[in-house]
Amino acid sequence: MKRLLSVLILFSIFFSTTTIAAELPANLKELQEELGDKIKLMSVDDDDFEDDNDNEFFVLMVKSSQDERDIDMRPLMRVTVRLFDKKTKTTVFAQVEKKAGKLPGNDRYAGSTKWEFHIPFGDMKKPKLVAYAVEFGVMEGSTFVPGAFEYDDVESAEEIMNGEGTKVKMTCPVSKHETNSDGD
Repeated sequence: MKRLLSVLILFSIFFSTTTIAAELPANLKELQEELGDKIKLMSVDDDDFEDDNDNEFFVLMVKSSQDERDIDMRPLMRVTVRLFDKKTKTTVFAQVEKKAGKLPGNDRYAGSTKWEFHIPFGDMKKPKLVAYAVEFGVMEGSTFVPGAFEYDDVESAEEIMNGEGTKVKMTCPVSKHETNSDGD
């Protein structure tokens, strides 16, 4: 019995490892590794704010960087979140993709890009972030290839999108490359 249990445990570990490894074909795995050297996620933070019209928003703030030698590369930021509001017992999820702007020329890129992703509270009172998937990569045909990624309480964006809750709209009103003011 112990041997059978050991074999089942090893099989499940092997199967889950190969399933994860098989998510991208070999040629895209190579692209993913190359991208990992060129693009980075520096931080992920959340907050909320109220606009001038008293509308409240959940905000996910992301800071990324990319190799300034790849001035023509315009990676795609894909953010997927799940929020839960205790007071209304509401679970919502959202996903948005935003392409990075072209890097500023003349050595003005200061090495980072700030992003903000907003979800209106709607009927929720004080939603809390319960899971997120932040992925920074490129489209290769119809496949998204993340070069940098951070997951919190999930293993993939699909886990959030296929989970419980109501889908809501998320926007990205801020995507700004930080620049050196003097060009240094």
